[in-house]
Amino acid sequence: MPVFAENYKGNISGSRFAPYLAALLFVLALTPLAANFVSFHPDERHYTNGAIFMMQSGDAISPRTGEGELRFKKPILTYWAVLGSYRLFGVSALSSRLPFLAAGAAIIWLTYRMALLLFASRKVALTASMIMASNPLLMMAGVRANPDMLLALWLMVSASGFLGIMLSVKPSFLRYLAAYGGIGLAVATKGPFPALVFATVSMGYLRFNPWRRVSWRQLFHLPAMFLGLAVGGVWFGAVYLLHGPEALVSFLGDHVGNRIGFQWIEMLGHFGGAVASLSLLFIPWLVPAMRARSGLRQEVWGGSGDRSSAVEGFVLAWAIAIILMSVPVSDFYSRYVLPVTPLIALLLAEALNRKKERLPADWARKFIPLIALLLTLLLLAALAMRMALDSDPFAMGLIALALLMLLSIAATERKGFDASITALAAIILMIPLALFLLVQPIALPDQGSQITAKLDQLGLIGRGRVLFLGEAKPAAKLRIAAGLRLDLRELDQPTPEDVARSPVLILREDKMAGVDLSGMEVVQASASWSELPLSALGKARKLDDLREILKQPDQRHFIAWRREGDGAP
Repeated sequence: MPVFAENYKGNISGSRFAPYLAALLFVLALTPLAANFVSFHPDERHYTNGAIFMMQSGDAISPRTGEGELRFKKPILTYWAVLGSYRLFGVSALSSRLPFLAAGAAIIWLTYRMALLLFASRKVALTASMIMASNPLLMMAGVRANPDMLLALWLMVSASGFLGIMLSVKPSFLRYLAAYGGIGLAVATKGPFPALVFATVSMGYLRFNPWRRVSWRQLFHLPAMFLGLAVGGVWFGAVYLLHGPEALVSFLGDHVGNRIGFQWIEMLGHFGGAVASLSLLFIPWLVPAMRARSGLRQEVWGGSGDRSSAVEGFVLAWAIAIILMSVPVSDFYSRYVLPVTPLIALLLAEALNRKKERLPADWARKFIPLIALLLTLLLLAALAMRMALDSDPFAMGLIALALLMLLSIAATERKGFDASITALAAIILMIPLALFLLVQPIALPDQGSQITAKLDQLGLIGRGRVLFLGEAKPAAKLRIAAGLRLDLRELDQPTPEDVARSPVLILREDKMAGVDLSGMEVVQASASWSELPLSALGKARKLDDLREILKQPDQRHFIAWRREGDGAP
């Protein structure tokens, strides 16, 4: 094992609270964004809609779309995560994202524990957890209600189990349970692909790597493997029994037929995108780590220190696997590489702590002033925006607190290695908060909140099924804002019979011309931006120009309804 630099000033890493510090910073920084729909990814609607339908119908096995149709394109575990949060905390934007914030915190904590297991250094463990907490992919996944974060967590659990099996003389049952149970949970989150690919890569690596080879007898553990198989397959079996083979055909069509492509130019682009994502998303940690580990190739392939080499080879095998899996997909997104990022964080942290020199701390101090300057400008701009537009005292207090935190970080970052690493992670984590505080006052309240308030004002909730004509995202926000009180269905092209049977309609402005609204009361329910007018705002020369631009949102929704007794069932 290498000798780590444990004698720097600063003792954060020696505290028993160290594994929770990075997780707490992560949750605190992202909670304001998670509690608001300034950012709402289109895929989130599948899981929020599905969970609300489950609560309304009592059927927790069969997810449904906003139109009320069955949807089997993804397994059940993400729906259940949102459903469980709704049952515990009620239906809201924040409760939609809480399971994924919690999963992100769990990944950060598990990164710490794995670093401690693999490298026997609390300083390495603290560094790894801070690197992971400030990773942009983890931050984005933490404020989205979709499978990415859960998949990354279960694969991280599985990787910890396989590494524990490889490094233990006599692995415990918990190691096997983590290895194969994590794969089962990953299958239940996003299907057999890519979970079974990582399982195959892990088992093959443990059996054939040249440093810490594991026998077939030690690799196989039938109870844990059967348990993982049961966890991964039980929903598929239940769906087959309830809905027949067509449900599984729908699942396979989404995961294979609609996801795989073989255009060579696109494949090369996806390869470059995966490599870039695994590299650029770790700046500013990557450069000092590479300088500290200039002899990496000789150490890994030279066989010096078989334990460290075996761990590094395992991470390399996973990285190659995720890159190769990203190549043939029809559309590549950087979030696809999220499951491998915690393992790479482990190696970067080990590299940053390998030598007794000041390189990592000095490098951190070069980045901190630059990011601090950017954050100061963003926060001051947000403060000026608040003072000019809404003077929200809570938001202004939050901005002032963020500025004080920034000053505190700048004052403490020179107190040793631990303080420098923690300060750098904390200041990166403040970037999404600063952007949120800047953008939120120019982003109107989401359509869902506006429409729900108007429905309540008019006394239309509880009148029967509400028909929504328009984009799926506003409908999903409306369903969350109204909670279980609203029986909402979405239709893109309604028939006259659909309109006649619906006592209440919600329509986007451009849909009104194609619908017969004769005999119905019509009022505007919301005004919003289809996207923020950043180019127009950037051209504003004075405050009055800014206010005038913000008074002209480009998307409006209307409510049309029949008075009771006017023929609607």
